[in-house]
Amino acid sequence: MNNKYRIIAIALFVICSVNQSFSQNESKFLVTSGLSIIDDNFTTNYNPVDVSEHWHFGYYLGMEYALSKGLSFSLSYSFNAYEEGKQVDGSLLEEDSEFHFINLKMGYRFQEVLNLNPAIDPFAFIGIGNINLYDEDRFVFNLGLGLRYWIPITIARRLYSRKLAIEVSSSGILNYEIPDYGRQIQHQLGIIYSIN
Repeated sequence: MNNKYRIIAIALFVICSVNQSFSQNESKFLVTSGLSIIDDNFTTNYNPVDVSEHWHFGYYLGMEYALSKGLSFSLSYSFNAYEEGKQVDGSLLEEDSEFHFINLKMGYRFQEVLNLNPAIDPFAFIGIGNINLYDEDRFVFNLGLGLRYWIPITIARRLYSRKLAIEVSSSGILNYEIPDYGRQIQHQLGIIYSIN
């Protein structure tokens, strides 16, 4: 495993362990999975909804450690297939490739601050991560916005209002090592499940 992957995984473990010692009663773990879309074609004629030309589809998996007061930390992995013939950075891709992205994020949920319906849970996040594309590693920063909608479910005749949610988010991925390209937008649509 790449050293950057180890560093990010260890950082998440340390952050969760430290914060859990202060917030054991109100913290909870969540798992998430769903559809990942990478938009990787920023040119002067950029069209954000040109799906057939430069959207690359895949999946993501993640785990989140949610604290009280809206703060959370999460670690996720996403895989996207880059198909031959699609546009990447203004050029046609000559062969299939793979996009691997491991990401450590810190998020903040605004539901309590905005006094919204408990089922509606908007959030923002910032993160650092590592992308492997064309067999090259890229250290990246990212920031984005998202929304969760909590679905009431009944388990063993008990109603849970914040056990299962649908999540949608979009984020910008910035890579300062390669100034002319290497920046993406990631869209995610998935399911959140609270383990606690």
